[in-house]
Amino acid sequence: MMSHFAQRSIWLMLGLAAVWLGPGLARAAESDLAKCVPPSMTYDEAAALKSCTALLNDDKLPDGERVRILTLRGRSFKVENQSSAAISDFDAALALRPNDTGALVMRGWMAIDTKDTERASAIATQLLATDPANTEALHMLAFLAQARKDYRAELSYYNKVIALQPNNVLAHYNRMMFYKRWGYDRGVVAEADELLALKTSDLDTLWADLDGKRLSFRAQTRMEQALAWERMGQSEQAEKAFSDWVAAEPGPFSYGHRGVYYYNHEHFEQALADLDKAIAYDPNYGLSYFWRGNVLLLTHRDEDAVRAFTRALELNPKSGGSFWLRAMAERRLKRNDAALRDALMAIAIDPGTRMKKADTFVKLGYLDLGPQDMKNPLPALADAVQACMADERCW
Repeated sequence: MMSHFAQRSIWLMLGLAAVWLGPGLARAAESDLAKCVPPSMTYDEAAALKSCTALLNDDKLPDGERVRILTLRGRSFKVENQSSAAISDFDAALALRPNDTGALVMRGWMAIDTKDTERASAIATQLLATDPANTEALHMLAFLAQARKDYRAELSYYNKVIALQPNNVLAHYNRMMFYKRWGYDRGVVAEADELLALKTSDLDTLWADLDGKRLSFRAQTRMEQALAWERMGQSEQAEKAFSDWVAAEPGPFSYGHRGVYYYNHEHFEQALADLDKAIAYDPNYGLSYFWRGNVLLLTHRDEDAVRAFTRALELNPKSGGSFWLRAMAERRLKRNDAALRDALMAIAIDPGTRMKKADTFVKLGYLDLGPQDMKNPLPALADAVQACMADERCW
C-alpha cells in the first residue's frame, strides 16, 4: 500500500489515433473494430487482442489500416507483458510503413523498455528529423538521459515537452517523479498542483499499474502529493491531502493509503476503519489485508492478525513480509511450529526479508556466514531462525 513505485514505462497508456476500417471490410468486423482499441482504464486487453487479431486475419486489409491495427495489438501485448509479441507487431508495422509515426513511437518505447538504448536513440533521432517538436521523441530522450545518469538533460527534456504541450500529463507526472527521486518534496507538491489543475481528460483516462491494479494519473498524483507532505513532516497538510483524495475518489487506494498514514501516526482505530473500507471496495486487493494485519499485530490482536495475513497470502503468495509478520503473531500465540514454518518461508522467497533478517541475525550473533555460505546462505539462515526463536530481539 505504501509502495514507492519506481518510474515506469507509462507510454502504453497514450491514446494514439483510432483505427478506421474502409467500407470494403465485412460487416462482421464492426464488433472487432469496436474492441480493437488503445489501452485505457476500462478496456479489456484480452478482448482487444482477440479483436485486433480477427481484423488482421482479413487478407484484404489495406496496408495503412494493417499498420494501425498491428500497432494497437502490439500495445495490448505489452500490457500483457508479452514483450516479444509486442516488438514483433511493431516491427511488422514498420516493415509495411517504415516512417509510420505511431509504430515508430511504440517501437522506440519498447526499445527503452528492453534497454536497447541504441535503437531507442536512433528512433528518437528519426522522429525529430521529421518533426523537431515531436514530444514523444523528446520524452524518449528524457528516459535515455536518465539511463545514462544525465539528470540535467532529463529534466530539460521534460521542460521542453511541457513548453510545447502544457497539458501533457505524462511530462508533468515524470517531472514530479524526477523531483521525488531527488528528494525535492516541495517540487513534488507544486508539480502535483499543476497536474491537478490541468483541463484534460488524460488525467482520468491514462493509467499505470500500481501493485497490480490500474490507477489513473489523477489518483496517482493525489497519492504522491499526500506522501510528499508526509515525508516533509507536514502532518496537517498530509492528512488533508489524503482526506481530499478520499472525498474526491473513494476507493481501495484512497482509503488504503489514508489507513497507512493513520497507522504510521499511531491512530490505529482510524487506520482499521479506513482499511476495512478499502477492503469493502475491493475484497481482492492483498495490500489492504497486509496493512490491516500490521495494525492488528501492533495492537496485540494476534488471532485477527493471523487471519488478515492469511488472506493477504491467499492473494499474494509471494509476500515474504506477510509470512514473517504472520510468524510473529503465531509466535506470540505459542504456535511455534507454524511460526517457524512461516519465518523460514519468508526468508526463502523474499530477498528483501532475507537481507534484513540476515543483518539482524549477524548483529545478534546468531549468524556467521562463511565463504562456503556465499552461494547458498539459506541453510545457515534457517539455522539462525531456529536458534533465535526464543529471542525477542530477533523479531
